[in-house]
Amino acid sequence: MEQEKDRQLGITFQISLDSFLDEPKIVNDEKSTQYEQALQVLEEAKRFRSNQKKCDIAKQALGICGDCIEAYLVYGWNVQDIYERIHILRQGMELATMNIGKEFFLRHVTDFYEEDVMKPLLQIKFAYALSLYEAGNLKKAQKQFQEILNLNPSDVFHVKHYVYASYLYFEQLEKCKELLGRELHEDTFLMYVRFLLLMKEEQINEAKAMVTQLAQANTHLFDMLTYRMMNTAAIVPHFEAGSFEEAAYIYKVLSKVISTLEYLPVFLMKYENED
Repeated sequence: MEQEKDRQLGITFQISLDSFLDEPKIVNDEKSTQYEQALQVLEEAKRFRSNQKKCDIAKQALGICGDCIEAYLVYGWNVQDIYERIHILRQGMELATMNIGKEFFLRHVTDFYEEDVMKPLLQIKFAYALSLYEAGNLKKAQKQFQEILNLNPSDVFHVKHYVYASYLYFEQLEKCKELLGRELHEDTFLMYVRFLLLMKEEQINEAKAMVTQLAQANTHLFDMLTYRMMNTAAIVPHFEAGSFEEAAYIYKVLSKVISTLEYLPVFLMKYENED
């Protein structure tokens, strides 16, 4: 079951990675020829479904240009062993950070994702953070997700969802409430975060009052949490509010938090029909 959760999170990132690799790249003038050659070789990886083949192509690209962060991304993400993946992605992330230089981060920039040179770093940082999350190293993952959010307040990668999950997991409830206080719009994910926060704080009556609202927000998610439905949905990059796909995504992200509240399904089933 845990492997299936991780696989689905991996599918989410793979969609993001494919989209990123299709974007035009900013090539370092000093090593432009080698970098362009490496990117051309890396294009071949899209033709294959085999993870091993993708790894082989990425290693070939790195042999041409050792600074090709995109090759580190493809190589690291397609390695099957999660700990080897973490090691490779961390290497690429550290190299990307070093290549950009410390001075770059000292400038006043509202959102670093708007800087083209930052996109490979943020992409590989997200891959690294997600791999840590999958491996259960939630403390290190939280640090990476928080750093990404600080650099990219517009939250292109939706790391805020993982930040919320980690706050709940580590009982950092004041931080969770502070972040919730800055939200401008309510959605199903945030609704469940507020509910779980109430449960954590043992505000049972307030949590009970939300049950009907939770069931109406996304019936699929409610059925998953109350064991009426098995979660077999594949995660997709875009989904409608209240959809099965939205339910699958929220369940995957919050599953580590929900698993610490073993009484949650019983609570939901008990109070769902009460006023």
